Amino acid sequence: MGNTNTHKVCSVGIELSALHDFVFVVPNHLVDENGNIDDGIIQEITEKFEWNDLTIDDCDGSYGSSMCEIKRDFDVLKDCGDEDIEMQTLPIFGDNERE
Repeated sequence: MGNTNTHKVCSVGIELSALHDFVFVVPNHLVDENGNIDDGIIQEITEKFEWNDLTIDDCDGSYGSSMCEIKRDFDVLKDCGDEDIEMQTLPIFGDNERE
C-alpha cells in the first residue's frame, strides 16, 4: 500500500544488545594484586570470541543487563514501492493510534 495522503511509513535503526558474563578461571600468578588479569589471557579470550571458538552459548546462560539503542536518525521512507509493506500491519504513533 505504501505512503498515503494521510500517513507516511517511517523507520529508525535499532540495535539490541545484551551483556552476558563469560566466567573463567585464571591461575593466581596471572592476576596481579589489583585484580588485573594478564594481557595474554585477555587477548586469547578476545580472539576466541572473534573467531567464534567461543560463543554466547559459552556464557553463563543469563542475559545480564540488556539495552536498546537507537543507531541513526528517524527517516521517512520516500520510496515505498515495496508492496510487501502493508500499512495496516504497521504500528501507528501519534493521533488516532491503533490499539
